Amino acid sequence: MMSAIVHRVLTTLTLVCATFTTSHGQVFLQYTLAPKQSYSYETTSSVTQSMSAMEQEVSSITTVTTKLHATVREAVVRQYTIDCSYDTLRIRLQAEGAEGMLPADSVMTLAGLADRKETITLSPRGTVLSSTATGGDDMSTTMSVISGSGNGGVKALFPVFPGKELAIGETWTQETSDTMSRSQMPGSIQTKTTLKYTFDGTVDTLGYRCARIKVNSTEMSMTGTMQAMGMDMFIEGDGDVTGLMYVELATGMQVVARTTTAMSTRMSMTGQGQAIVPITTETITTLRRLQ
Repeated sequence: MMSAIVHRVLTTLTLVCATFTTSHGQVFLQYTLAPKQSYSYETTSSVTQSMSAMEQEVSSITTVTTKLHATVREAVVRQYTIDCSYDTLRIRLQAEGAEGMLPADSVMTLAGLADRKETITLSPRGTVLSSTATGGDDMSTTMSVISGSGNGGVKALFPVFPGKELAIGETWTQETSDTMSRSQMPGSIQTKTTLKYTFDGTVDTLGYRCARIKVNSTEMSMTGTMQAMGMDMFIEGDGDVTGLMYVELATGMQVVARTTTAMSTRMSMTGQGQAIVPITTETITTLRRLQ
């Protein structure tokens, strides 16, 4: 009899505590994954760019679409191994003021992206413990375009969580660094970004109970050098990121997200030709879970 009363009291206290936590909107975000779980996403990036070179204004809109697949290979104590792959990439380029340099409107596919495989080992918080990739080196540049926020490849799928309970309005930050390079153009460009995440409550999205998280950058910079057509190019710029993501409470996996990245860049060219080319770029990236 006494044990039954104690059990009832403990159950009541547990429910009271749970209600208290829920009523205050607190959540503890982490990745909770199991072997053979798989997630597929449709990703779209729309890149609007304008530049002024040799008294000519050139603008373009590049739309990049693909599907990203993530499968949990292994789940052991405090870490997950996840295999990621892509579908064929589809690109549409619309340009103005680039007669003789770019077609006004063209569509192409990049089947090589389907050959790129990435495997990451992830902590429950989302810290990448190791990462390997196979496929063309130039694919890393494409992945950076798709992510749009200076965090290329599949890493953009896994935000890092703070490792503590969050009340509505609480924030945490994550620093990212991404290096872009192309085999046919010596040099590299590095983007450094500090992102601030703000927990904005819980909602139902696409049939999942999610944490809504606001994203904005506190710092974003780009610098690097490239060589092409006998010219040395020095690139520097800065920008900002804003966005909103919905993270499934049960697994920590994203359900849907939209991010806007705006960059203002200056490219100084020396060598056979000398010029300073200002470039403005806006990238809108969307991510939507398919299953």
